[in-house]
Amino acid sequence: MSDNTLITSDGQPRFGYFDQTPTRINVDDFDYRTPLGGRQLPGRKWLDYNQFQYIGLISDELLVGCALADMRYLGLAFVYTFEPATGDLQEFSLKLPLARGMSLTDRPLDGTSELSSGGNRIRMIAEVNPRVVTLDIKLKSGLEVRASFDMDADPTFEPMALCTQTAKHGWVFTQKVAGIRATGYVKGHFGKKDLSEINAYAHYDYSVGYMRRETFWNWACFSGEVAGSAVGLNVSCGVNETSYSENCIWVDGKLIKVGLTNFEYDRARPAEGQWSVKTIDGAVDLTFEPEGVHEEKLNAIVVAGDLKQVFGKFSGTITPPGGDPITIEDQYGFVEDQYAKW
Repeated sequence: MSDNTLITSDGQPRFGYFDQTPTRINVDDFDYRTPLGGRQLPGRKWLDYNQFQYIGLISDELLVGCALADMRYLGLAFVYTFEPATGDLQEFSLKLPLARGMSLTDRPLDGTSELSSGGNRIRMIAEVNPRVVTLDIKLKSGLEVRASFDMDADPTFEPMALCTQTAKHGWVFTQKVAGIRATGYVKGHFGKKDLSEINAYAHYDYSVGYMRRETFWNWACFSGEVAGSAVGLNVSCGVNETSYSENCIWVDGKLIKVGLTNFEYDRARPAEGQWSVKTIDGAVDLTFEPEGVHEEKLNAIVVAGDLKQVFGKFSGTITPPGGDPITIEDQYGFVEDQYAKW
C-alpha cells in the first residue's frame, strides 16, 4: 500500500475508479502544464489546487451539515443543524484569508483535517484498521458534535473513489460514502441527541484537485434505512463526468454505479418548489421537497461562490440494475445548487 499514491512516476494522475483508495494525494509530484503544454509559472501548482471535505448526518429528528474548504486565497468552513419537527435552523460560518487556521489532509484514509479559530474547532479524522471517520466539532455557540461511522462494521462496505480529467491538464479526485450508520452524539440548544437512538446515517465527501476555473454543479444525496436495508445515494451533474461518473447508490454496503443525472428545479429559487432527480438509465427516479436551505455567498473578485445546500425529503424509486425497485418515501437528505470560481 505504500506506493498506492494518486500521481504516478510520469507526473500524471491515475484516472478511473479505484478498488483501493489512494493512500496519499501526492500533488507535489504532479507535472502541471498550461493548456498549450508549457510549464506553469512557479507557484501556480499550489495556487490552483483546491480541497474540500463534507460530512452530513441525516435522521428524521436532526440533520447536520459540515464543510471545510481550502481555496488557497480563502478558507471556508460551515456547520449547521436543522430540526425537522420545529424547522429550527442554527448556522455557523467562517471565512479565513489564505485559509489561515485551517489544514486539510492529503491522506484520504488516515489523515486529519481541521480548523481552529476564535475558540471554534472542527476536525475530520480518518483512520484505518478499522476504517472509521470521525467528525469532532466544538463551537463557542455551545454546539458539540462527536460523530463517527465505521466502514468495517460491514466488512463488505465499498466506498466510491475515482479520478476524472478536467479541462486540458486538470483533474479531480473524489471519495464518497453514504448508506452507513452514524454513532456518537450531537449536543446543542436542543439538548443532547444520541445518534444511534435517533437512527442517524452519515454521508462523507473528500474531494481534491484542479477543478475548472469556474465550476457549477448540482448534487443530491441521502443516507438512511429503507425497508430494513441501509441505502445511500450520491449523484451529481457538472463535475466528475469525464469518461467516468461519481453517480452511485449503496444498498447494504454494496456500491452500485448508475447513469448520468438530470436535475430539474426552479433555478431562480432552488429552496422553493419540487426538484426532479433522475438518471438517464432509469435507476434513480426521485422527487425532492425542500424544507430549508443553508447559503454561502462570496464575491472576492479572485474567488467567488454561490452555494445553496437545500435539505428536505426524497420520494420515488431507486432500481439497482437487474434488481427490484426500492421505494423511497419521505427520506431526508440534501440537494445542492453551487457555483464556484476557484
